[in-house]
Amino acid sequence: MSKTDPKSPKALQGSGVAFLGAGAAFIAIGATNHDLLAFLGVGAAFLAIGTSFIAQGKKAKTGEGDT
Repeated sequence: MSKTDPKSPKALQGSGVAFLGAGAAFIAIGATNHDLLAFLGVGAAFLAIGTSFIAQGKKAKTGEGDT
């Protein structure tokens, strides 16, 4: 079993996609159940985290920011 570097582009982008999926699920729950409107905010936070991870993965893939 090989371990993947958690900062590799594939790992960052995979984590980003997972966070985007979780964010979409939270938003769907908040939008359909008005007793759980706080889930909209949680979903938005997860979407922001996922987007950040995907952007970091793209930067790592292209080598941006390396000194």
